[in-house]
Amino acid sequence: MKPLLTYATRPLILLAFLTLLMSNLAGGQAAGGAAPAKVVEALRAEVANLKARLDVLEAIKPTFTAFMPNFSERFHVMHRAGDAGDWATAQHELAELKRLVGVAKAIDAQKGQLMEGFLAGSFKGLGAAIEHTNRKKFRAALEQTIASCNKCHQAAGSPFIRVSLVVPPNMTMRHPHVLRKTKGMAGHMHKH
Repeated sequence: MKPLLTYATRPLILLAFLTLLMSNLAGGQAAGGAAPAKVVEALRAEVANLKARLDVLEAIKPTFTAFMPNFSERFHVMHRAGDAGDWATAQHELAELKRLVGVAKAIDAQKGQLMEGFLAGSFKGLGAAIEHTNRKKFRAALEQTIASCNKCHQAAGSPFIRVSLVVPPNMTMRHPHVLRKTKGMAGHMHKH
């Protein structure tokens, strides 16, 4: 969430400040009572530059539909990593999923909040199962996450999109991973 939010909000905040400053300068409210023409013109040029940059950012901002395949791929890599006992990869992918929920909120605040609400409990269960390298709990957490995803799709108005743990052979992930048995990246993350 922060990178897109930072890029989108900094120009807006600066634009608002510069606009206010320009109006004050143009209205003779600057120190000395005169509006320095060079300062006003420089500020106008900066505002135009910021508007152009903001237009570029808005043009490349992904849609929620374009965003979801990346989320889905990371979920399935985490799933396969857990199945293979590659807990470091599973832990990494879960961290990415959490980060992507923040990105989702930057893309579409309403859908991102919905997604966060549906997945918070699931992520907690997945994190605990990964941390304890417990395949049985991991599988149960995956099933809970799938149910949460499908409920979220329904709530978002896309009930026809159904998530499954079974990936048909005619579907492929965009970048395959070599999975091997590993321990978690940082060991236990919570106190017992």
